[in-house]
Amino acid sequence: MRDFDLAVIGGGAGGLNVASGVAQLGARVALIEKKKLGGDCLHYGCVPTKTLVHSAKIASLMKRSREFGLNDTNISIDFKNIMNHMRDVISKVGVRDDSKRLEDMGVQVFWGTENLLTLIPLNLMVRRLPVKNLSPQQVQGSLLSLSKVSKTFNI
Repeated sequence: MRDFDLAVIGGGAGGLNVASGVAQLGARVALIEKKKLGGDCLHYGCVPTKTLVHSAKIASLMKRSREFGLNDTNISIDFKNIMNHMRDVISKVGVRDDSKRLEDMGVQVFWGTENLLTLIPLNLMVRRLPVKNLSPQQVQGSLLSLSKVSKTFNI
């Protein structure tokens, strides 16, 4: 087993961004996830909710088709089909939340709970990790803003 500079607990939106971003800067990263990557937003919150709201909005617009100069539309709503559509959207969005993709970036994914920390050799002493010579433009879109932090990270 190898040593890590950073252990990220939770493979939700924030954990995935931090783990992949820091790994791309050269750190050795362990990501610990209990069940499945993507977190609550992908599986239970944001993505399913927005998909269901979008389906409801389309159904409402179709029922009001006359208001938009269209002929009346007889709409039939099948909740089972709507739920299948929601699951399809979750699958499509979740494609990027793949452990193989993270491991290709240098993130080692561990499945379990934070109790795994007792099994993973971490250097828990604070140390400075030098960042490769990156400009703010090279990390644009990342959670890290090099204009606000020095060229080293405290891990």
